[in-house]
Amino acid sequence: MQKPEVVQLEAQLRDTGSKNAKDLRNEKVVPAVVYGPGVEGENLHIQVDEIDVDKILSVSDIQFIEINVDGKKYLTLFKKVEFHPVNDRVLHLDLYAVEEDVKVITRIPIRLEGTAIGVQNGGRIFQPLHKIKVKALPSLIPAHFSCDITKLKIGANLHISDLNLEGIEPLIGLDRTVVIIKPPRSGIVGLTPEEDEDEDADEESAEGAEGEGAEDAEGEEA
Repeated sequence: MQKPEVVQLEAQLRDTGSKNAKDLRNEKVVPAVVYGPGVEGENLHIQVDEIDVDKILSVSDIQFIEINVDGKKYLTLFKKVEFHPVNDRVLHLDLYAVEEDVKVITRIPIRLEGTAIGVQNGGRIFQPLHKIKVKALPSLIPAHFSCDITKLKIGANLHISDLNLEGIEPLIGLDRTVVIIKPPRSGIVGLTPEEDEDEDADEESAEGAEGEGAEDAEGEEA
């Protein structure tokens, strides 16, 4: 299991009454809030550099973000990232401060490894799940799930139960399909052109159902 990288993020405490969020964004600063079992007392209202945040969000793997603010450090995960609907700039961050003995709920990306035998024989990869929601202690959270598809022939598939889930509780059915190798289009017998187009639409819809970027992370007290 590849452990998540820990990245540093410098922050400053933010007086919620001094400047509004729009003024901060004009200064290339992103308003944020830190909360969770790793925070004693009230939530922390902070501001962070927009460029630093963009660098972290450019990585698809799970990362722990160590917030350095006011002489203290907080190990966090992104809980929620709000983007501008037009220019896609980050508008606001929610950061969840973890504790080593408190389980966290988050979504782990799935990375396909290798080239399937079925693909070499003309088959097509269909991946209906790109991330799965899990619950685990922070120390057991992987950067991603690796899914070796090398031996998959046409018609073969892998399920959630085939992933390395040691110490991790998936919050989704173990029988859910992660990846399947479909036959080549010329090998699909009995489909009319209209039905073949419908299948393409279904695949695109399924592949788009799992959003990219940061995902929710929630904690639950032990």
